[in-house]
Amino acid sequence: MSLKPFVDIYRQLNSPAINGGEFSGYLALDTCRNLLVALQPVNGFRVNHIEVDGQDFSSDSLGELPEQGQVYLEVVCGKSSACRFYTDAAEFLSNSSDLASGNPPTDYYLVKENCYSGDNPKEDIVVQVGKISELIRSLRKLAYYHDTKEVRQSPRLVFITGVSGSTSGVAVLDINISSDVLDAVKAQDFSYLNALASEEINTDPHLMERICVFGNTLAEFISSTSPENAFMFFIKEHDKFLSLYKDNVAAFLSGHSFHAKRQEVAEAKLKLAADLSKVMSDITNKLLGIPVSLGAIIAMVKVDSLYSSFLITVGVLVSSWILYQIILNQLRYFKSIVQSREFVFGGYAESKSSLPDDLGVFIDEAEAQMKISEAKVAELLWNLEWMVWVPSVLASITFYVSFVAPLMR
Repeated sequence: MSLKPFVDIYRQLNSPAINGGEFSGYLALDTCRNLLVALQPVNGFRVNHIEVDGQDFSSDSLGELPEQGQVYLEVVCGKSSACRFYTDAAEFLSNSSDLASGNPPTDYYLVKENCYSGDNPKEDIVVQVGKISELIRSLRKLAYYHDTKEVRQSPRLVFITGVSGSTSGVAVLDINISSDVLDAVKAQDFSYLNALASEEINTDPHLMERICVFGNTLAEFISSTSPENAFMFFIKEHDKFLSLYKDNVAAFLSGHSFHAKRQEVAEAKLKLAADLSKVMSDITNKLLGIPVSLGAIIAMVKVDSLYSSFLITVGVLVSSWILYQIILNQLRYFKSIVQSREFVFGGYAESKSSLPDDLGVFIDEAEAQMKISEAKVAELLWNLEWMVWVPSVLASITFYVSFVAPLMR
């Protein structure tokens, strides 16, 4: 049940004065019979007396009203509920405590303004009441604490300030609703705030940080305003607050992006360094064959058998060839590491102009260090390319001097 039938009959009576919580008047029955039948008690509203051409009818017998005649009726206006008739908007705002909590009456009528909440299209004041209510509900969701002590007429919202995980102070808003507040809220857009309050952590990984930034920005914005005036100041100067909030969020996200990108560069550097280290480790393990080959040459000098010396020489040649193939394989792997480094740091170079200067310097230093390491590894590999053949050359010379040359004399 709603107040609409009582609002309709009141309007049809040309908005008579309400005295002692009652209004009354005369109407032609054929113009209002359906309205009268719909006047069922709701929220204390009821038909106190109804008379058609001198004949009384009870509220239980409204369905038995004649089709025509002049009707006189008295209606009692209930006041036990927030859903009722208010003298004007000022009375509505001062008596509706639920409005300050973001839960206004859904069914009310403002007599002076002739404004019913169920009218369509809605009057401006109804739209503004809905807008301020949504704002308050969003602020309540974002607030750390709701102070609703009875000694205080208006609810108080407390926001914790500081960085995520720590606190440094509070920002306080006393929710005072007035006609000035409704006028101020009309021109403002709070969609971002309502969206922030309705977000979930699984859809925005930075939600808690954004809420923290909001509290910090609010504290900064109302720092010179008393809690009693802070709510009005927040709404009236909301364009300035929104600009400040966006700047602070951008600064936070930039800082987060900086650290994330820095960590990404560091991880890429570590991976490339690990790959270079792997190249060095593999070479170190394989190059133990060079000293072994040199030991075999020494043994050749002490061997008088042509057959044994020949086998040693062939073994050293095979060993050098195997080591050379290993070096070539490591060179190919090394070149792929260099290409990876060029690809990774080349991508950073393309976006360097949009990165903070500190991050750009960090990337340049990381790439420079990688190039130095690459140069050392490259120099070692290129030197090893010919070093692996040293034992083979020495073995061949020794075999030639010891066995081939004497036979040719």
